[in-house]
Amino acid sequence: MENIWKFDVVMWDKLTKDSANFLLSQSEKYLNETVDSSKTISEKSNKLIALIAPGSIALLVYILNKLNEGCSLFEFVFLSAVLCIPVLLRSIYFLYKNIGHYKVFVSGELPKNIATKEFIDNDFDENEQYINYVINSLEHIQYKIDQNTINNEIRSLNNEKALKNLLFLLACPVVSFVVINWFLILCYCFG
Repeated sequence: MENIWKFDVVMWDKLTKDSANFLLSQSEKYLNETVDSSKTISEKSNKLIALIAPGSIALLVYILNKLNEGCSLFEFVFLSAVLCIPVLLRSIYFLYKNIGHYKVFVSGELPKNIATKEFIDNDFDENEQYINYVINSLEHIQYKIDQNTINNEIRSLNNEKALKNLLFLLACPVVSFVVINWFLILCYCFG
């Protein structure tokens, strides 16, 4: 693990089991909050995809149907639909990034990280042994919190980009209207 926070208290042997348990409990609560935030971000992404995907499919079916009928590109509704597709696909891309491969670090420790000879084969008494486990767990929890926070910020930003991108849907009919009218004006003037 890179850039992991290290417990830097020199007289760690002064920690009692109760104070160590308190530190561990508070750290795990915070880690669990980052896990809950990650779940919320995923739920929002899934809801947005569930709303956008059917509309995108319907637009594609409409466009393909119109193309099959030999529709002119300069038909208002058709051109508006064509302009909407890239906007919708871009939003889906940002949302897909949120549900694709990402890591969520959860509370708890892998046995391979704590059932080691460094923790067991040493000269610590029972209390020191326990405190040593807690200190190691605190360092790992801090790493997990940091990673979850970074991942959650990136994923929240992707949701925000997807939503802001959807605002461009409002411009599609306007752009379509302007393009068609300019086309008609050019045809009238030079036609």
